Formats: sequence, structure tokens, C-alpha cells
Amino acid sequence: MLGHEIPFGYCRSPASPTPCRNVVGCWKHAFDVEGFLRTHVAADQLAAMQAPRKDKAATLVELIQRARRTADGS
Repeated sequence: MLGHEIPFGYCRSPASPTPCRNVVGCWKHAFDVEGFLRTHVAADQLAAMQAPRKDKAATLVELIQRARRTADGS
């Protein structure tokens, strides 16, 4: 996702509480990353990683609504 080599630890804990959704594709050539994740990541986090991404338009609408609420002081 970043376009250069990064350590596995970064992929396990990016800016969100779940590992990067691309972690399996990026690391499967190096070791059994799926087995590692099953052992070290909670089931709800694995489900969140594998959930389909939201539509870009829906995400933009959510961001606009959140910005409006923040601007209104709500």
C-alpha cells in the first residue's frame, strides 16, 4: 500500500485498530501470515479486515456529515 518495503509490525498496527487488509497478500510469500493472524488477532478484528470496503461515495458522504457536525459544534 505504501509502495516500499516496510516491517511486518507496521502492517499489524497501521492507523486503525485492525491490521492492514492487504497484510496477507503482502506477506504470504514470507511465512504463514494467515496462521499468525488466526493466533494473534481477535476474531472480530479478522472479520473487520475481511469485510468489503465501503463505497467511495458513501465514505465521502459520511466524511462530509462528520465535518458538518464538527463545524456546527455537535
